[in-house]
Amino acid sequence: MLPDTERATVAAAAAPTPATRIDHVSGRPWLVGRWPAGEFQFAEVGTTRLAVVGHCPVGGAELSQWVSRIRDVADVDAVAASLPGSFHLIASVRGRLRFQGSVSGLRRVFHALVDGVTVATDRGDVMARMTGAAVDRRRLAARLLVPNAPYPLADGALWQGVFAVPGDSYLCVSDTGAGEVVRWWEPPEPNLGLQSGASAVRVALETAVWGRAYTKPTLSCDLTGGIDSAAICYLAAGSGRQLAVLIATGDNGSPAVERAVRGLPHARRLAVSPGEVRPPYADVAVPGPTWDEPLTGIENRANMLAAARKLAAAGCQTHLTDSGASEVLQGGSAYLYDLALTRPLLALSHARGHRQAQRWSRRSVARIWTDRRDYGGWLVDTGRALTACPPEGDPAPAGWGSPFRLPTWATADAADAVRELIGEVAADVRPLARTRGQHDALWAVRQVAYRVRGLAGLVASADVAIAAPFLDDRVVEACLAVRPHERTSPGRDRALLVEAMRGVVPDAIVRRPVEPPASAPEPAAPDQRRSDLLALCEDSALARLGLVDTDQLRSACARLPESDPERVALSRTFGCERWLRDLAKADLGSAADAVEPSEAKE
Repeated sequence: MLPDTERATVAAAAAPTPATRIDHVSGRPWLVGRWPAGEFQFAEVGTTRLAVVGHCPVGGAELSQWVSRIRDVADVDAVAASLPGSFHLIASVRGRLRFQGSVSGLRRVFHALVDGVTVATDRGDVMARMTGAAVDRRRLAARLLVPNAPYPLADGALWQGVFAVPGDSYLCVSDTGAGEVVRWWEPPEPNLGLQSGASAVRVALETAVWGRAYTKPTLSCDLTGGIDSAAICYLAAGSGRQLAVLIATGDNGSPAVERAVRGLPHARRLAVSPGEVRPPYADVAVPGPTWDEPLTGIENRANMLAAARKLAAAGCQTHLTDSGASEVLQGGSAYLYDLALTRPLLALSHARGHRQAQRWSRRSVARIWTDRRDYGGWLVDTGRALTACPPEGDPAPAGWGSPFRLPTWATADAADAVRELIGEVAADVRPLARTRGQHDALWAVRQVAYRVRGLAGLVASADVAIAAPFLDDRVVEACLAVRPHERTSPGRDRALLVEAMRGVVPDAIVRRPVEPPASAPEPAAPDQRRSDLLALCEDSALARLGLVDTDQLRSACARLPESDPERVALSRTFGCERWLRDLAKADLGSAADAVEPSEAKE
């Protein structure tokens, strides 16, 4: 998106080609890009214009009605809060521009100054290419954190001088090309009970799934036998479109999957055979498509691409995933602190349930209620322990989330870089919501949305589009409007979805306890995996940045760690390593240029 200025016209020359161009009334470029057929809608009333890019089952006439009510960019709030789907919203009103993604974070907006004017895109790497920006060393160091980087460390762009617009905000650009980020969205107050909330969730999820069928003749879905995937499959079957179900090796033939398939008699079955499964890190030595952040789950990249190619060969170009279900339906335990303030006895009962299920100690449970730090204080305090040994066992998370650590092979410089970034953002950081439970839920939603976004970027190379109905903004809002202690009851898994899907999903599936997905026997190729990982340790891009100790990293690769924290840490590290190498091959933000942290604040 470009402002209506002469300097922006020059900036447009740096945009990727080939592309479709839509001009301002003046004839200067406004929108330059590529979008799939059926995923661009445009309405114009007078000099007010509105573009919707993505999935949105709204016709041109209805969109024109919305445009007729807009007098200022702030009036677009009503449009953004009402339209279903997952999309970017771009408006031009009286010389001012507005550009926003989705609340969930699945659709993102990045901006930077190009020749003195604000230019925005939906991908950070495209923005970096236009500006010649180098990778931000501090933010990359934060991506090594395990289990995850906290908010807002993983929220920003990974390039110096390139900034990400938060999901709850929009970018406003004046007629002179000056940009400003404006927060427009607040999470709903969780005042609904389970029954009334379930009705709203059903309507929102049905609209989300059927909205994909609006322009797509064939849909595919994952099917594991659990209620999350079954909900998507059965709603998709009700859309009247052709349906294919993708069944992973570990689930194929299981009673739960067979039971679910029997209720979908017209769906094609696409099962992944054991011989099609590649071992972890099977293609880690192979360059991949570039994206604006490292791929989460780099060890499974070969299988992700193989599944996408299988779908494409079957004629399935839009795949519905149930990713995000756990985050919007279940949530973590941070709500216990909030619940104790209003209903202490109920909070104690819930804490007992969580303690039994997750083997928390009594002392760690007590810390949930005695920790009264604000978010910035918690962030700084936790950052001081970046290199400390993780506490033994599985203690209840205190404060605003789980503790985060750097892996043992991270350098002291990496720890200093992360602490410096924490110190910079902690002074004026604002949590995503007023309460700890809602903040925790929203950050979990954003994290899974970023993972799905990366997956979508990967499989686009196989001509398959990923859609995540659980991450549509209207679905997220419907789920978060339910009281956390009813949404996240330790004795009832997926209680909200169980109630929402009664009459849609067969009772035998609705009543079945949620189980972890089955896993296929891992193909044996440890020697090749070690060899490929050790090869990436040679002349490591991360080591050249001073972020990892290659001797320590080689030691971890040689033994192929089995514990979950170490496996996650290895995945994070090699995701970043592969990303840096692929950027260098694409001549974008090479590691050699990424030695100084950004001086700018977001």
